[in-house]
Amino acid sequence: MKNIIIQFVVVIFFSSILACGGGNKTYITQSDIDKASTDGTLSQLHDEASGYIKQARGSTKSTLIAQRKQIRSLLISKLKSDIDQMIDNEKKDALLVSRVMVMTKQQEVAEIKPWSESEFNEMSGKLSKLQKAVNRNVAKALGESKKPGLSKTDKILKLESAAIMAGEGQPEQLNYKSVLDRALAQYMFSAKDGLKKKLYSITIRSSQSALAIDSDNQAFQDLLSQALEGRFEKDFNFAIENKKPESAYNSLMQVVNDPVFEKIKNTKKAKISILATYFSNNARTYYTRNDLVNAYENFKKSRFINEKLGLSNSNTANENNFLRLVMQKARVTGSAGTKFGLLSLINEFDPNYPSLASEYNMQAFKINQRARTKVNIDDYKEVVTSNAIVASFGRRVSRKLERLLRVEMGNLLTISRSVSSTGQNSLNGLSLNLSGEILQAAIVESRSKGSRNQSVATKVNRVETNEYKKWKKRKKGDAPKQYDETPIYENVVINVDNIRKQTIAEIEYKIVDAISGKTLMFDTMVVEDEFNGESINAFSKGEFFQPYVRADMPSDIKIMDMLSTDLAERLMQKLATYLKNPQDIYYQEFSAIRHTNKALAVEYLANAVAIAKAKGEESAEWRDELHSMALK
Repeated sequence: MKNIIIQFVVVIFFSSILACGGGNKTYITQSDIDKASTDGTLSQLHDEASGYIKQARGSTKSTLIAQRKQIRSLLISKLKSDIDQMIDNEKKDALLVSRVMVMTKQQEVAEIKPWSESEFNEMSGKLSKLQKAVNRNVAKALGESKKPGLSKTDKILKLESAAIMAGEGQPEQLNYKSVLDRALAQYMFSAKDGLKKKLYSITIRSSQSALAIDSDNQAFQDLLSQALEGRFEKDFNFAIENKKPESAYNSLMQVVNDPVFEKIKNTKKAKISILATYFSNNARTYYTRNDLVNAYENFKKSRFINEKLGLSNSNTANENNFLRLVMQKARVTGSAGTKFGLLSLINEFDPNYPSLASEYNMQAFKINQRARTKVNIDDYKEVVTSNAIVASFGRRVSRKLERLLRVEMGNLLTISRSVSSTGQNSLNGLSLNLSGEILQAAIVESRSKGSRNQSVATKVNRVETNEYKKWKKRKKGDAPKQYDETPIYENVVINVDNIRKQTIAEIEYKIVDAISGKTLMFDTMVVEDEFNGESINAFSKGEFFQPYVRADMPSDIKIMDMLSTDLAERLMQKLATYLKNPQDIYYQEFSAIRHTNKALAVEYLANAVAIAKAKGEESAEWRDELHSMALK
């Protein structure tokens, strides 16, 4: 009975403390809020805070209410951010946002209506517009799926898009799955029936159609592999038996890049390697007739087959005899492009060929030097002004453009202060003059006085605590807190200076072909910017002191530097057409005359191959074309 009375007294004692706001129990800390904001558990923390508020009293309850208000603010901010991101995603790619996603977000937004009617209305309006956009996207995909003449595969892919944009569980999703299942069942029957009857083309076609709408379907992947293997064996054996090596090679090309080839080469390696030997011997027949072009084509096939089989090239004696003839042709030709192409061929076949390295590297260097773009950058004509910072703007632009070009183009570009037009032709690379004029450049600064009201602590009311008064009489043990301090706030007016800097720069630029004098590009470009800042004047009252704060704004020099960088970068982008891919221009020139002027065409092609190689973008197709052209 005595214990019960003691427990009852303790409960009453602590209840009275909580009722008076005592105890200062901490339910939620700022670190809890920060952690929940990071890991996405703010909603749970909000519910916890609401539960604690029902139990708490006094100052603890006030603190919890303030914390819940902070959590709600963070939740609203997160919702706004999520909605804006969804809107951006829908604009970028309609497949990124579904109707279900919007509906889910609408449910989340509904929960904040009691907190803020205005925030609820704003977010609901955005979601309503987004939902209409998503529904339009779904309807558009469904409409496209019904267009006449559309293949079954394309129809299902359109239905899939509609299903993705509708979301899981929506009618469009259920319809898509139903149509997909029926189509896959039909393709499966057709594929299996074709395989059973050894009609491999039917199996291949059905399997490929199925994989187009269900790419991860292992059953169709297996059927496709079996059909490819069966067709290869059937066609390859028929070609070999009927002495049609080209047909056998074509059969090989149909499977060589498919995973099934690993199985084929293990079971058919010996028979396929015979085909490689055939092409190598066939090449010998051609080069003994001095037909180096057909010899090269046959050697390529032989080498390709051996490479895919993982075998070293056989009949190296044949290749050595061929390369000897190619080197003889390279040493007597007077064409730089032809010589480069022939040495490149030898390098591909045998990089260790005697004396090749020095000759090949030297010829590649000559071609690169010939093909490099030459650019002259003049200082842009300055605007007339007494402001030294603005007056040097043109020099800043041209110098930065030069640095950008050097970084972007590296050793593919020659930059100089003059480009001579004597003795140059279209094989010697582009020769460009870059010039221009600063039409206007200015910084306009404006200032205005302003003020703002601010509640600040100008005094502190200090009241001696009862605990300290009691301790002071006995002075035993450590002294407790001496004062309860309450800041006294006043509204004060702080003067500020509002500073605004507006900047503008306009440039007229042109790109001129130094050889023909033709203007390739002529345009103007304008860049503008604005900087705003606020300086705070010094102010003091009572215990409050506001120091002078300088406006956080860039200097005029920094502003003009940023503008010149912006202009130089934009000009660099304009030049990209002429500077970044000169190899494409040379290849276009080659293609235009390849059948009418072989001598000049091979030079253009050599330029294209040399530049692409220097950029690390070598095209095997271009290189093979150059080899064939050089051998003719």
